[in-house]
Amino acid sequence: MKNKKPIVFLYSELAEYILACIAVLAAKHPNIHVVKWPTNSEAPFQFRKLEGVSTYKREDYTPSQLLELLEEIKPALIISSGWMDKGYVNCCKHYYGRCNTILTLDNHWQGDLKQIIKTKIAKYYFKKIFSAAWIPGEPQIEFIQKLGFKNYKTGLYCADFNLFKPNPTKKVNRKLLFVGRYLEFKGIFEEGRFC
Repeated sequence: MKNKKPIVFLYSELAEYILACIAVLAAKHPNIHVVKWPTNSEAPFQFRKLEGVSTYKREDYTPSQLLELLEEIKPALIISSGWMDKGYVNCCKHYYGRCNTILTLDNHWQGDLKQIIKTKIAKYYFKKIFSAAWIPGEPQIEFIQKLGFKNYKTGLYCADFNLFKPNPTKKVNRKLLFVGRYLEFKGIFEEGRFC
């Protein structure tokens, strides 16, 4: 396999659905680097070690040390979860034009004052930071467009389908259980949404 150029994920709180994406990517592109926030005490997941993926603890790096780390890695692509981590935003700004810098977000357009203000600022601010955006799906399109993005893709989150494959050694009736926050904007009250 040819030497693949590094891909860096600057991530906040990891979850199994984003790790499923990273695992599939790492199987074909084994030069992935993930900088992550500490595990949230409200969701203390134990994550598996992924082949071809190097992980770094965000709390071990100041913003300037984070830039130094990226200078060592020499990323061809940077994927940042949101814009709440100023160190991550600074890295994307520094690498803008040198490699693709992708913003991910899963927020829906609510039209509240906070979002309206963000969209007014972001149209100018993000132009020199992020080259594109990656969102989960339709509910995020209106917001990402209002933030000024014309270049975006859907399909951010996925699932590890191996967890749902039948196990021939066990005769178990499998049922899908939703575990999440009961927030209306998540769409969980829409009939047939998960079927």
